[in-house]
Amino acid sequence: LDNSGQNTLVNNSMSGNTLNFGLDSTTEQGYIQDIDDTNLVNGKSIIYLYNQDRVVVDRNSNAGMVIAINSTGLVLENLNLTTNEYGVYFRNTRTSSLFNVTASGNLNGITLDQGSSGNTIDDSFSSGNLINGLLVQSSNLNIITDSQFSNNGQNGIVINSSNSNLLDGGTIINN
Repeated sequence: LDNSGQNTLVNNSMSGNTLNFGLDSTTEQGYIQDIDDTNLVNGKSIIYLYNQDRVVVDRNSNAGMVIAINSTGLVLENLNLTTNEYGVYFRNTRTSSLFNVTASGNLNGITLDQGSSGNTIDDSFSSGNLINGLLVQSSNLNIITDSQFSNNGQNGIVINSSNSNLLDGGTIINN
């Protein structure tokens, strides 16, 4: 979905594609969607969170990708997210955490975008993505620790127009 808002997606299955699913917009309206977890990528659910608070997404959720818009206090843990536009995409999502998340074979592995601040990424892996392992854009005060970004097509980590982010104990190789 590209710059297209207020769509309803129910009970769709995507697999065997270079990139199964993606969502982009230049306006807030383009992120207002009704996408439930009956939509599957590689047999796993698309988790789409809009204006959500304190949601846990773990291996029991059977997540194939996670998109969070205008949300707070999310916990993503023990996930393997592959072959989509994003493994994890946060837009204006705050004070959330990713622990032991693997994002591979996506266009971008993990993206913190447009005001996604105060988040923590720990013990996570982003590899084999077509462009970036981690993209932090217009997002401040994030903490990335003990994570690996390797073998991505262009960049291990990109931090753009973002301030006061902390990277500690990371491994960035072969990008």
